[in-house]
Amino acid sequence: MNRSLPITLIFLILIFPALAVIIERTNQDSLQDIRKPAIEKFIHLDHQGKGIVENPVHSEMKNDIEEGVSEEQRSETESYLVGWILVALASPLFLPQKLLGDDYSENFYYQDYPFCNSEGFTDFEGKKWMISGSTSFQYVNKNTWGYHLNSSFGFLRFSMAAAYSNFECKNTQNKSNISAFAASASFTFAQNRFLNFSSGLGYQHFKTAVKRDGLKWIYRIRFFQKPVNLDLNYGLILYELDNISSKTAINEFLADLGILIGRFEFKINYRLFTIINEKLNGPGFSLQLWF
Repeated sequence: MNRSLPITLIFLILIFPALAVIIERTNQDSLQDIRKPAIEKFIHLDHQGKGIVENPVHSEMKNDIEEGVSEEQRSETESYLVGWILVALASPLFLPQKLLGDDYSENFYYQDYPFCNSEGFTDFEGKKWMISGSTSFQYVNKNTWGYHLNSSFGFLRFSMAAAYSNFECKNTQNKSNISAFAASASFTFAQNRFLNFSSGLGYQHFKTAVKRDGLKWIYRIRFFQKPVNLDLNYGLILYELDNISSKTAINEFLADLGILIGRFEFKINYRLFTIINEKLNGPGFSLQLWF
């Protein structure tokens, strides 16, 4: 199986060349600004009136200065790179909070169902909890199709979810089933009435001819504008954690576009997913009930 990399690492790899060029130019300008007054000072101190390059003592001192400046600039470059790495890693959690201006000073409550009393998902008055359940069918190819069962419970900013997936694979030789179960807990770290960002951790179980258990990190963006719901999900699954040299990472993507009619939501979606060594990418449709 091809081992995949998280989106964040791919993003860092892409921005490193640009950062390196910017930092290198900055270092060259800074080095000239520091080097010039230092060299002029030693030329002025040369009582014999000779250039600093002609004086072996001063030449040695000049080299020491340049080496010290270079070392200092290398340290500064490393500090810049570390800072950018930390910013890139924290940006999925930090930027949404800043963009939405969510400082946790306001409480958002659930309606009886989305868009019940307002144009958004939440409101300033309502209940503290929300439950939803959905069933969906997915087409992979003419020999493989599957279904998914999902449930979730939300309490203020916290939520718990469970999901079960089953795929039936047929070919000329045999027939087999592939299944997966996941349970997770997440926290909505940035939100307003129409948009929310959440992230959390969970447990993932796979079953084909073999069984695997893993750890799952999830990141979710949901946008509600009556009567539309856009739901974007990313999951990073790590399994075979007992063996560091053979641990495997899987990226999972799911994009949902739904229309709500009362408590019912009708959705079309597309999923990118792999279970063990089976790619299960394809479109689907689902029905979700809110209460």
